[in-house]
Amino acid sequence: MLRYILVDTTMFSSADDDEQTRKDLCWWLEALTQRNQDYLRQRPTTPRLYKSGVTYSVPKQHDGECEEVHVLRKALGKMARQKDVYRVLNKIQEVLGGEHFCDIGRILEYGSIDCDGLACWRAAELRQEGIKARPYMTHRANPFGGTIYHALVLWPPFGDVPYETSEDPSLLLGMGGPSRALDRAEEIRKNNERCDILRGKSSNALDLESIFGLRTGAHREPVERMSPLAAQIDRLVRSAA
Repeated sequence: MLRYILVDTTMFSSADDDEQTRKDLCWWLEALTQRNQDYLRQRPTTPRLYKSGVTYSVPKQHDGECEEVHVLRKALGKMARQKDVYRVLNKIQEVLGGEHFCDIGRILEYGSIDCDGLACWRAAELRQEGIKARPYMTHRANPFGGTIYHALVLWPPFGDVPYETSEDPSLLLGMGGPSRALDRAEEIRKNNERCDILRGKSSNALDLESIFGLRTGAHREPVERMSPLAAQIDRLVRSAA
């Protein structure tokens, strides 16, 4: 089975500025979102992102040497320092330790993913409900050098909101941990507000609670069985509802 597709590009080279790289990344995010739309059409029982149990995880390239290269270096011992072996190990690191774009099925398998996977899943499920959302890549300077990129979801203008607004699935699913509690509460408030606007705008039977997955329902997990982060989010949701 062909599981991995390696895309070898000149992105992030000195010839590209930050804006060009951001635009290139948005193209890849759009392709992944459309793949996720097909995934959802083929598998209508797929859980909503915010009810799936999936959490945010730091991108693999931030973890240093990947596990596969670490295991190989240990097994090879002194041979790992040979020129040809060293070159191959570096290539493996570039591939397996680089950016991984995963569709919904793989994210469910792994249980966690970084910002681009979460944004593309979220945009796809909103599109399936007729909301013309899109993934979007932001960027800012890294104080330690280079550029930090982060994927969000952009909502189209709707109701009495005449401009695009952002949603941050990574923040809602744990990015930053308890230290980002206030930012997370604001994201929850924004989604609850969207829910109310859509409910007042349309008389069709949109399952808004299921779409958003953020309001407290009758069948929520008992607080004592939740992780500390999940319990914190639950308290924030109940206070905003």
